Amino acid sequence: MTAPGNLKEVLWDLDGTILDSRKQHFTSSERRIGEIYRSIISEEAAFLPGVVNWLKRFQTMGLIQDIASSTAKKNIETILKALDAGHFFDQIFSSAEVPSKPDPAIFNLASEKLEVHTQYFLVIEDSSFGVSAAKSAGMKCLAVTNTNSAEYL
Repeated sequence: MTAPGNLKEVLWDLDGTILDSRKQHFTSSERRIGEIYRSIISEEAAFLPGVVNWLKRFQTMGLIQDIASSTAKKNIETILKALDAGHFFDQIFSSAEVPSKPDPAIFNLASEKLEVHTQYFLVIEDSSFGVSAAKSAGMKCLAVTNTNSAEYL
């Protein structure tokens, strides 16, 4: 199976696209986030329905997959380890290093570091800020309605 069109890279957001971690964020924020969140999420992380199939499908197509998320890098690493999903992703881009979405900086950083033009990316997002940032970066975007309605996105 080959990638459609001219796609080479898939940039996944994390929260709301790969997993739903709202409950864990809420629980840990009641007692202070950070280590508590990582402890809770490492026990409770679960893929959203259909995600594993898409990760495998993109991998079979020969597409490189990376994470581009507003989540702190240490939290992303904890989640990927808990999901045993690190083997699907080549790199992690966290907006802890750059301005947050809707600024396209995280997507531009990925394009720059990977040395791939923005037209060859597909971004998977669940927030209007993420969709806006992907479009501003000149990337194709698949907006998923796990946490927001299609109208909102």
